[in-house]
Amino acid sequence: QGRVVDLQGRFNLNNLGTGNAEAAMAQFQRLIELVADTDTVTARTIAASTRDWVDADINPTRPDGAEDNYYLGLTPAYRAGNTFMISPSELRLIKGVTDEIYTALAPYISALPESTPINVNTAPAPVLATLAPNLPPTTGESLIEARSEEPWTSVDAFLQESALAGPGDTLGADRLSVTTGYFLARGQITVDRAQVQFFAVLERADNGAVRTINHSTNVY
Repeated sequence: QGRVVDLQGRFNLNNLGTGNAEAAMAQFQRLIELVADTDTVTARTIAASTRDWVDADINPTRPDGAEDNYYLGLTPAYRAGNTFMISPSELRLIKGVTDEIYTALAPYISALPESTPINVNTAPAPVLATLAPNLPPTTGESLIEARSEEPWTSVDAFLQESALAGPGDTLGADRLSVTTGYFLARGQITVDRAQVQFFAVLERADNGAVRTINHSTNVY
């Protein structure tokens, strides 16, 4: 059995290492607080430390970030990645992330090889609710109800939704999309009592050609 998941409906962790890092970090903090039910300090620490993990420098984001100076003091010690994540499971290595927090975030995060906008036509409710500061937690459900009647044909059409009035005016159109270039093919093979899960990240080009970015078994 298997299925295909739209990865651009999720929050791309590698957006934290790009030019829109501040906006991405703020959204990721909101997402952590919403789905993992954490306090503000913990969420801010994870967001800042994830930014430090994927950016190229060795300077921790103040006041809550973490680079080698933190990770080398752990047992066992290791270094910060300082490059884009290949798998969102790398988040388990980040300062402040517990098994419970990772499990809560896993359905809403991805790790793509470039900065990507969020596809508002496939994003789940928590991702939609954290697109801008001060949006009510129920915004995601309201937007999903609206798109179930008619998907948005453009970002401009999405921005006209009444659920985004007020706080929604801080949304960056450049961080949104109604199309997708990255997907996750995931499946499970069962033979007798043996069972294997497989994952493949696929990129679809503008001409429709599809190529495999990476693949793995048992963990994405």
